[in-house]
Amino acid sequence: MAQQSPADWVNFAQLKEKISFPQLLEHFDLAKGLSQEDEELQGSCPICGNEGFKVNLEKNSFSCPGCKKRGSVIDFVSVYKKVGLKEAGKLLKGILEASAKPPVKEPRGPGKTKRRKGKESGKPNPAPAFLTQAFKDEIVATAQALDTELKEAQGLTAELMTKLEKV
Repeated sequence: MAQQSPADWVNFAQLKEKISFPQLLEHFDLAKGLSQEDEELQGSCPICGNEGFKVNLEKNSFSCPGCKKRGSVIDFVSVYKKVGLKEAGKLLKGILEASAKPPVKEPRGPGKTKRRKGKESGKPNPAPAFLTQAFKDEIVATAQALDTELKEAQGLTAELMTKLEKV
């Protein structure tokens, strides 16, 4: 039997803890049509279409009486993508790693800026209504940490930023 490399290892407990259902549903573009009531998302099941699909945000688990499936984010990906648990874990590991890295934007030439019709540039899109406040706070904190990390990597100190703002 071939020995696995560390890159092939999947920490299922970490995936269950770090990846939330709202994040997962957004990744697969499945959040549309779900409504939030207290700590639960409800709507049509992405697997079988039954209207009894529920996601418990507190427990980070799902259930559907139609297809009789339930479980964690790993179980959901396994059923939704029709893969085994190990492959589902690898897919989630990729999602987790991708969300930890800021997207790389290709530089545009002078005068070539992307404009969106009807939207002011520089303002982020509003978060979907069903995201909990804790999840929203986590997103903001991550963005601020990445901004600080980028400034530090470029050698921009608070003192230098203050001087640049005065110019």
